[in-house]
Formats: sequence, C-alpha cells, structure tokens
Amino acid sequence: MALLQEDARRPEPAGYVGNARVIRCMSDRVLDRRVGDVVGPRRGQPESPARNRTIDCLVARIWRTGLDASRAGGYDEFAHSRSLPMFERHDGFRGLLFATAGDERIVITLWRDHAANAALERSKDYRSTVEAIEAAGFLRPPQRLELLDIQDLRFDATAAAAS
Repeated sequence: MALLQEDARRPEPAGYVGNARVIRCMSDRVLDRRVGDVVGPRRGQPESPARNRTIDCLVARIWRTGLDASRAGGYDEFAHSRSLPMFERHDGFRGLLFATAGDERIVITLWRDHAANAALERSKDYRSTVEAIEAAGFLRPPQRLELLDIQDLRFDATAAAAS
C-alpha cells in the first residue's frame, strides 16, 4: 500500500509519460490509498479520483552485497522465502526490487519515510533475518547500504504485470 496525498498548491497533476504514471514527491496531508489508485488509469480510461494525488516522499534503501556465485540459488530462495515476507511485515514498507550485477546482489526496498526505515533497522525480526543470512554463508564482501530520498517515481503497473 502506498501513501498518497492531496496537494491543492500544485499547479498541474502528475500526468503520464507514455503509459507510465508520473509520481511527484510532495509532503503534507497524507491519505491511505492503494498503489493501483496512483498508477491507474491509462489514457482514454475513466478519470480516477486519485489522479490529482501523489505518492508521499519515499525513502529507497539500497543494500548491496557480494555473493558466493556457487550459492546463488540458495541466496535467491532465502531472499524470496525469508527476506521478502520479513520486509512485508514491517510498517512503512512500500515495495521491493531484487536485482543482480554479476556476482553482486542488490536489494532495493522502498519505505514510507526515514522513521520507517529506522524502525526496520531496530527490529528483532530484521536482525534475526540478517543473522540467518550471514550464517548461511551466501554473502561475500563488499557490502554497503545507501539511503536515498525519492523525488520522482515512474512505474507502469499494467506493463509490469503483463511481463
């Protein structure tokens, strides 16, 4: 679920680039809505009440790690069966991407705000997941963590679902 907000001060709605909904980062009165309310509808479809709302500012948490290539299958299984459900249990979780670059694995999670990310870092659930993946022996140096404030987000959920 994404957080949306109304912003009457903005002179124009977010809009589209092709079929992708343009999401602008704003802050103020926050309303709970589903991501589909933000992304839909495509051009030519009926107007959605969420069209003039945008996702509240998000935080991207990007964790990179080296990986023992011979254990990649075990890492992928762990990521989907243990890490993903753990992230989904946390308040403020907004999305996730698992990515690869050679023998490196990247986990990009999206968080409602910095407080939600900080709560993740302090949680027993997160710490036990980290301990388990470290004990499994998949990971190799280097490991690094980066936090970014998202200013714009473009995502076409319809196209993503079709692929």
